[in-house]
Amino acid sequence: MQTLRFRIALVYAVLIIVAMAALGTVLARAEAARFRVALDDRLLAEARLIGGFALPLLREGGGLDQLDPLAKRSGVESGAHVTIIAADGVVLGDSVFDRRALDNQAARPEVADALAEGNGRAVRSSDTERRQLTYVAVQVGEGTRVYGAIRTALPSSAGAAGQRAILIAVAIAAGVTALGGAALALAVSAWVTRPLEALRRAVRTLADGALDPRVTAGGSHEVQEVGRAFNEMAGRMTETVTRLGEERSRLEALLAAGGDALIALDHAGTVRYLNPTALALFGPAAGKPLTTVARNYALNDLLRAAGVQGARVTGSVAFDSTGRTFEATLNPITGGGDWATLLILQDVTELRRVEATRRDFVANVSHELRTPLAGIKAVVETLQDGALHDPVVAEQFLENVDAEVDRLVHLVEELLQLSRIESGAAPMRFELVAPESVVHSSVDRFRHMAERASVRLSATPTPALPPISADPERLGQALGNLVHNAVKFTPEGGAVSVGTSLVNGYLQISVADSGIGMDAADLPRIFERFYIADRARAGRGTGLGLAIVKHVVRAHGGTVEVTSALGRGSTFTISLPVLNV
Repeated sequence: MQTLRFRIALVYAVLIIVAMAALGTVLARAEAARFRVALDDRLLAEARLIGGFALPLLREGGGLDQLDPLAKRSGVESGAHVTIIAADGVVLGDSVFDRRALDNQAARPEVADALAEGNGRAVRSSDTERRQLTYVAVQVGEGTRVYGAIRTALPSSAGAAGQRAILIAVAIAAGVTALGGAALALAVSAWVTRPLEALRRAVRTLADGALDPRVTAGGSHEVQEVGRAFNEMAGRMTETVTRLGEERSRLEALLAAGGDALIALDHAGTVRYLNPTALALFGPAAGKPLTTVARNYALNDLLRAAGVQGARVTGSVAFDSTGRTFEATLNPITGGGDWATLLILQDVTELRRVEATRRDFVANVSHELRTPLAGIKAVVETLQDGALHDPVVAEQFLENVDAEVDRLVHLVEELLQLSRIESGAAPMRFELVAPESVVHSSVDRFRHMAERASVRLSATPTPALPPISADPERLGQALGNLVHNAVKFTPEGGAVSVGTSLVNGYLQISVADSGIGMDAADLPRIFERFYIADRARAGRGTGLGLAIVKHVVRAHGGTVEVTSALGRGSTFTISLPVLNV
């Protein structure tokens, strides 16, 4: 690639060569004109000189035999071709050829002009010499009488040597001058283009993405102005790019911070952008059609509806593969370039679950309250119908009412207790607690219950366990609920054992029974409020005990898990963090 310095030097050299060529042409033409005039003057002088010698011989008419020697001698002395011609055109003497062999010269233009006007000149090809000659003829005579003419001739090419010498000299001068001019042009162009080269490198660096190139303004005033303008442009571009980068980072941070999945689509429905939430949901889907990425008929229908309506479209979308439900919103984007639609997927799986739990809660509370209330109402109606006057029947009915009221009170107390634990209205009073004391206290509370049910209840805590930070009353209540359920749902002759262990820095308290067990399908829901695995035994509990256990354990920073199988008993395990003492 030709550089600016080379081009400047080339232009200088070409200009010099063209100028020297024009000068050489002018000088060559001037030399040719000068040579022609000098040649004419020389030939004319030679002809007049020879004419002076030939006039007496021509006038006397007796010296014709002397004219040919005169012509030959004059030709030798002058170096020209000399011809002495009579007034009738007959050659009387010639310095080169035999005069008798030459034709009559009266028709030759230079001779005709000389005989008629005194002087004649012609440039033409010689028939005898076979080359171009310049002829000059001078009339020889006295007064009005013409005796003849003297003609001298020299080759026209005699001046070409001078012209060639001039052209050679001009060419040499042109070459030397061109080389010198090119060298000078290179030096000058290097001085001129050095700041331009620095500016070019800076521009290339800026085009490659670097935002810090600056140039030192040097050279001519114009180049300095360009350098300063570039520095100002680079500075403003740096500020603009930095600001855009910060805005982009903030926008990406905002999009990434939200829990909703955001997907930008073009007019063809192809994914152009995904935020981290959407990327985790669909994987690297950029550049792929949404229909092949999501593979969800409901979402595809919403996408088509948004394209038809050209307005915001909202709908619920469930993904069977993940079991999650989303609220999908498609918003048209105005002025978004390739982005035509923004899809927002809000995960409402937990919200739907909470709504379902709330509905179940209301239904369960209604069911649990309806049974004792219906029993109480039936007893009251029976007493009103006359049973009140029968002391034996009235006393039995009052005992039934008392039992139903106790059940209602227990249900309401558990509901209030669970509500207070969930809302934090019942703060935990943490203190250092020995795990053995909690285990023994809970087992002792239900030892008589186990004896009445003919169930073996035992505690085997691991000795020398580290203390835990816990609310002994709440933790004892949670563990008591597990022991109570284990005894209640274990048939006669069965066994319930409470043990402890230390696993990976966590205290584990397990309650294992050999009772009726539970179906695996019920295990994920047994800690929900009012959920009872076996509806046939619904009258044996409120379904709130395990929910209380879960929330108490969570308040202690722990977890509770269960393993069970129908007919093989159940094992509940509470894991609590221990203190490093």
